[in-house]
Amino acid sequence: MHRRIPSNILFTYCVATWLTFPWLAIAFPPCNNLLGQEPPGKNPNISATPMVVWNDGKLPGHHHEHGEDGHRHDAVDISGISLVDTPEDKRRKASMTPEQRKEYDRQRAIVEREEALARDAYFSKLPDGDTSELAKEFSSAFAAFRNATKELVVTIQKFAVSGETTDKELDVMQAHWLSVVANCNKAKATWVTKAATLYVSDPDKYGLIGKSLKEMLLFDAERDRFDGWHDAAPRLASVDLPIADDNFAIALAMTCVANNEYEVAQTYVEGLIKKGVLPEQQQSYLGQLSLLQESWEKEKEFRESDLARSNPKVEFITSKGRFVIELFEDDAPEATKNIIYLVEKGFYNRKSFFRVEQHSVIQTGCEKGDGTGDAGYTFRELANKRKHFRGSCGIALGSVKGAADPDSGSSQFYIASLPLNHLDADYAVFGRVVEGMETLGFLRRLNLAKEEERKENKTPPDFIIRAKVLNKRDHDYVPTVVRGKLYR
Repeated sequence: MHRRIPSNILFTYCVATWLTFPWLAIAFPPCNNLLGQEPPGKNPNISATPMVVWNDGKLPGHHHEHGEDGHRHDAVDISGISLVDTPEDKRRKASMTPEQRKEYDRQRAIVEREEALARDAYFSKLPDGDTSELAKEFSSAFAAFRNATKELVVTIQKFAVSGETTDKELDVMQAHWLSVVANCNKAKATWVTKAATLYVSDPDKYGLIGKSLKEMLLFDAERDRFDGWHDAAPRLASVDLPIADDNFAIALAMTCVANNEYEVAQTYVEGLIKKGVLPEQQQSYLGQLSLLQESWEKEKEFRESDLARSNPKVEFITSKGRFVIELFEDDAPEATKNIIYLVEKGFYNRKSFFRVEQHSVIQTGCEKGDGTGDAGYTFRELANKRKHFRGSCGIALGSVKGAADPDSGSSQFYIASLPLNHLDADYAVFGRVVEGMETLGFLRRLNLAKEEERKENKTPPDFIIRAKVLNKRDHDYVPTVVRGKLYR
């Protein structure tokens, strides 16, 4: 038996999931009063993603009360105040008196409030009187998403007041929560697809829809949340769009790469490389699209073959939702035996996702939660013919003289957020996420394998609530131990 997670702890993680989904406050405005939505750019978990400015002076006027603060711009020149702290902002503030800095901050708050009000008014707004079929489909998808987010908020409220619960009651609550989250993700993906279809049909007419899509794409791509864009990204890449600046092009290219649309990504990457706007590391990565395309063609054949195999599957219920891994038993037999063995022993219950890094990997299975723990033994698994794509799962290894040690496999494994061909030669791919990849985009980003980050970290990482084997072949699954003693 595994220990249950108290409902108040689950509620904390449910809230965290909601807070990292900023469109919910647009789709369901009462959310703002539930937990206090922070304006764009103020959430400490959100990095400096290039932002879409809604209050740019070009939109039709939106009417609201300014209150006694009004638009007083006396004492300090606030022209050019941005929504994030730029180096120029810092230089300006450094030359101010304390009174001027106080006034600057007050005026900055007004600018932020104006931006939030403009966003509320125009996010996904259709032209007045638009009754076209595409507009109707978009409106229907938006309504479905609003309903899904409403149910999500109601579920959060139920968690908040649930108090002490029995195991059976908690099982019901957890199942309902997982269903609601999955439905919300599905509704959002449909909405994004309908929005992209509508926007590319007439970019000038549906400029506000395009602006909404751009904000969503920049936000999602920065957080490795590519899964809702399978259909939308290729459509957005199919035509020249007014919103397609360098930031948009980079986000769209990365999204297409994550979803294995390499030819589509190439149309943007060539231009970005010529303009010299890509960071060195990103340019090196995106410059390998032809190699990734070649590997993907082979991977599609492997996946076709997988359909005829009885590959085992393992389900993980986490603090942010559910995902399922299909295990490549024929390609990675020892790793498959190891994962199933440890899952059935309850080893992965309560294990944290101690390493969640942008455009890299999501890692778990450490007994100590800092990347140094294992299951008390190791096994051997060599790299195989399977390559690293988004959702691929690999065995984490130690090293000997700077090289990966194939005899050091144990309980730790990782999931790739993007195709990572530099890992193919040394690390065994033992499976892939076949359900719930979107869940992993909500995991808290951190790396507790770094001592400095462990010292500074004050918020607990996300974790696995429980894991179970959904199906397996008719034989025992016990790994062949190389060092140590088998976990009991």
